[in-house]
This record gives sequence, structure tokens and C-alpha cells, in this order.
Amino acid sequence: LAGTRLCSTHCRELKGRNFLRGWNDKDREALTSLIAAITEDAAAAVIGVAGHTERKQQVAMEMVLLPLNVPGEGRIRVLGAATPMERPYWLGVHPILGQSISSLRLVWPDERPYFVDSPASTLNPILPRFTAEGIAMPTPPRMRRKIWFMTR
Repeated sequence: LAGTRLCSTHCRELKGRNFLRGWNDKDREALTSLIAAITEDAAAAVIGVAGHTERKQQVAMEMVLLPLNVPGEGRIRVLGAATPMERPYWLGVHPILGQSISSLRLVWPDERPYFVDSPASTLNPILPRFTAEGIAMPTPPRMRRKIWFMTR
């Protein structure tokens, strides 16, 4: 299943197509291992993708793949999203025929977010902090209005 924006980026319907189609052998092997990590270990993946056209044009995209547990189905599905990092004039006019991995990051389910171990002073002062006594709501900083005038 693929959304309208993704299909228009590739200039064709992607529904029912094999996700591994359009990747070179090395990337296809990496993606197969990656999908196994997502479905078996509940990892998430962030992938940098370079989309290539027949005219040797290239667009950088970012893709996220997440495990999706459907109750009663007995297996894990993969939910994904992809977006171009820029919008060149030809995107949607010249089809993306091939893709290659430019970067890859797996996020394991037992990793703790960086902000959990950070000292409180580095956290966003507007967000609430969770303490043993409950939620500590910070006093928001005073906002100063700046007005800029343009003259000719």
C-alpha cells in the first residue's frame, strides 16, 4: 500500500509492488536484514535514500520504517513513510526508477531517549518535568514582542 504523494513522486502506482524492487543487490540484502530486525525485534529504522531517474537526476529522501502490531493477526507489519528532503522541479515529472541507501540507523526498543539521562538544565524549560512528587510545571519565560518596521 502506498500513498498518493509517494506514488506521484515515483510517477506510478506502487500498490501491490514488492518493496525490495528498484534497489541494487547490496541494498536489497541490507533491507531484508533491516525488515527482519523490525518485524522480529520491534526495532525502528530511519533510512536516507537517494532516488535516481533515467536522466541521472537524483533526489535525497528520508524514510522511516516502524513495527506495527495488529492484534489477532499474529504477525508484525511494517508501517513506513518517505518524504523528499527537497522538491526539485522535475519531481513527479521524471519517474524515480532506482533507489540506493545513503544512510541507515536502527533504533532498538530498549534504547532510552537522550533527554532521559540529561541534566534538567538542558531540557526545554517550557515542557513539564516528571518528578517523584508528580509533574513539575515550569514557569514559562516572559515573551517580549518585537516589532520591526520596514522603510524604503
